Amino acid sequence: MGDAVMSLAFIRAAQPHYEVHVCCSPAAEPIFLMVLPRSQVHRWQPPWATGQGPRFSPRAAFDALRAAVAMLAPLRASLAICAWCDPRIGVLMNWLKVPSRIGFACHRDNFYGRHLAWRQRQLTIARGLEVLARVALRRPMYTQALQRRDYAQHHVEDWRQIAETLGLEFDAARSGLESDRGEHRSEGVTIAHDPPEVAVVPTPARRPRIAIHPGASEVQKRWPLAHFLRLATALAERFEVCFIEPPEVPLADTETAGFAVLRTRSLAQLAERLRDIDALICNDSGVGHLAAATGMPVIAIFLSSDDGHFSPYTSRERVISFDGACDMRPCFGPCVKHTLLCHQPADYESIASRVTTGLARLFG
Repeated sequence: MGDAVMSLAFIRAAQPHYEVHVCCSPAAEPIFLMVLPRSQVHRWQPPWATGQGPRFSPRAAFDALRAAVAMLAPLRASLAICAWCDPRIGVLMNWLKVPSRIGFACHRDNFYGRHLAWRQRQLTIARGLEVLARVALRRPMYTQALQRRDYAQHHVEDWRQIAETLGLEFDAARSGLESDRGEHRSEGVTIAHDPPEVAVVPTPARRPRIAIHPGASEVQKRWPLAHFLRLATALAERFEVCFIEPPEVPLADTETAGFAVLRTRSLAQLAERLRDIDALICNDSGVGHLAAATGMPVIAIFLSSDDGHFSPYTSRERVISFDGACDMRPCFGPCVKHTLLCHQPADYESIASRVTTGLARLFG
């Protein structure tokens, strides 16, 4: 979901010039449906994106690509792009006979997680596939093969590079989900009509509303729920605190006694509910990106992953991260260590003090 949100600024930049269609996983589909008509969002779930890792067969990969071709060929696209270094998508672009194809070539500086042994093996395979495809197709994988300006650059900057290649005006803060939040942090007034005069009566300033989202897609990304509950109790002295229940971390009523719990049926509904919140505290999660895209300040806790690549872009200065906790960090996928080393420096006091500092900067 976070990857989908990070692409929205590019979609907004491209829409005045192109009819934009998106091919995405079922999990990301609700994000794109917030900014595109349903007819322009095409659901596709290749086997390598289902959590199977390398255990799917070449036949399954071929069948998935063929299904995507059958779905997308009627569009007769003139331009295809991908912001990830993935030659399988390059093969799909070529199979569709798209005349202009933009993507990131199989180079180690384009390949996230290159320090991990299994990712190094994947890069070797990807390079072989790129060469094989070029020989078989008798043309380059991409008509414009890009090189990241900096291996450590944020993923949003990858989209900026593509936008600049196309001559588009790119604004990273323009997602199409943003809203004016100025009224949420104002004191407000009540206007009492008493003809012939109008009395303006100041209303008491309400406490800022803080939401806590304790979920994340992988267990190593999740700061312990017990710490979040303790933090909520401490913050409740000054803020109006609520929880957002994630599907992977069910919240028992006994645990969250005294706090409101937002339970929503869809991402669109969640985005709408977020407009009533003043700030979000979360792990490295898609909800953090969604909140940032609506214009909400986000304080994000990064334990195992790389905040440089994947932090909520408009709230990067409020990211809490610990370098050097594990020699495999940043990682993704199942943890290969005997314990979550990335959690060791992230004790309650270390995180809580930084959250308090971040909220003080936001609300004084």
